[in-house]
Amino acid sequence: MQQPRTQAPGASVAVAGETMHTLRQIDEWFARPKGTAFRAFKALRREGALTEGRDFRHLDAAEHGEWIEQLRAGGDVYRATVHAVVFTTGAAQRLGGRMTDISDSG
Repeated sequence: MQQPRTQAPGASVAVAGETMHTLRQIDEWFARPKGTAFRAFKALRREGALTEGRDFRHLDAAEHGEWIEQLRAGGDVYRATVHAVVFTTGAAQRLGGRMTDISDSG
């Protein structure tokens, strides 16, 4: 398995002028299978280690559907994505640290 990178991935999206990273970008950054970043996100949320508005933003399809479609067309989110979650670079790095504890088989 490829070693996780410590610098921010080249792929990012801008949300309200801030550099953010999608779950797909984080999976690819840390060379992990689809869904690994999402499982790490869920674990860190349960522990209270991530705060919405500070570490990540939830982009609802009703409000951001057109933009999410553009992300999908550009390969920045997974095809099945309905609502997107985007993370600051620091939060993405924390997800990467947690991803090492998650097996590739889910």
